[in-house]
Amino acid sequence: MPRWRTILCWPDTHVPDQHTAAVENLTAFAAEFNPDRLLILGDFLDMKGPARWSRGLAEEYQTDLQADCDTGVKILENIRAGYGGPIDFVEGNHEARIRRYLAQYAPALRELRSLQLEALLNFEDLEISYRHQPYRLGDGWVAIHGDKIAAYGGGSALKMVRQFGASVVQGHTHRLAVVTESRGYRDRQQSLTGMECGHLSDLSKASYVGFGSANWQLGFGLLHLDDTGRSAPEVYPIHPDGSILVQGVEYPAPDFSEFDRLIGVENDGHAS
Repeated sequence: MPRWRTILCWPDTHVPDQHTAAVENLTAFAAEFNPDRLLILGDFLDMKGPARWSRGLAEEYQTDLQADCDTGVKILENIRAGYGGPIDFVEGNHEARIRRYLAQYAPALRELRSLQLEALLNFEDLEISYRHQPYRLGDGWVAIHGDKIAAYGGGSALKMVRQFGASVVQGHTHRLAVVTESRGYRDRQQSLTGMECGHLSDLSKASYVGFGSANWQLGFGLLHLDDTGRSAPEVYPIHPDGSILVQGVEYPAPDFSEFDRLIGVENDGHAS
């Protein structure tokens, strides 16, 4: 009998601009649901300081990257405390800012192990595996962060599906979508799927978003794969209070307590 396995797809968190209620409840959900793998799809860190559009501006110097990394490590420690399975990490374009900044402005330092993402987020101690993309998940599926933004949800992933000739799960767009495209004829049909897994960031902290409005959705994904090549992708919204409904089971909004103290947030659910 084919064995199904489930991957929890953790999307863009943009620490220190994480949506605290969503992050806390998804952490609790991962511990209770206990997927076969947990896949972080990149842009876990925001990294404003080394962004190319921050160069020469106040933001390049006003950010505390060490504090941001420390907060990221605390969140990963909380995930690991409740979840003992494999955790994979795909680099996003925001984490890549570190490499690019060093390569352009401090090339003598770019090979220092202490400045690599794996060291900054303590991957070794937390038993997190850095995965180069596209990262092959199983027959017919790959994981990426993504670098394209389409006009509609699912469009970015569909572009990558056509480019790779494989089904794709990705972050980057901050949208929730599953889009399937079929080709062929009669008994020679092939269906490929693009999956976009939303985001876990606080929209109110995205200063580049006009009027605090964007076509983004808080959420995450569950990707079910079996050993015969079948798949069942699902995306789930997370409500503004952090509550989640998965397969008919409600995971209620968290009560801000110990988690807040650990990552330093105020009781309104926003990072301090």
